[in-house]
Amino acid sequence: MTRAARKVRSDKLVHNEQTKLLATYVNSIAVALFSAGVLTPLLGGIVGSLQAGPLQLGGVMIGCIMASVGLHYLARRLLRGLDE
Repeated sequence: MTRAARKVRSDKLVHNEQTKLLATYVNSIAVALFSAGVLTPLLGGIVGSLQAGPLQLGGVMIGCIMASVGLHYLARRLLRGLDE
């Protein structure tokens, strides 16, 4: 393998790893948002420690679900940019 070919291969590997790292970061934000905006209010409702009304709570939960799904979709789109 020539030096130029090794350089191209190395550049692709670096690009792929950086892309995977970014996708993981974005997906981690999606999971954290889901946890904070959906699971926490659900558990608070079970325990009985919520002070928000059901409409407010439902709006926040739906918004967090939509944002979480959107971020997860973005992470998947980032992975489509991997070089072969």
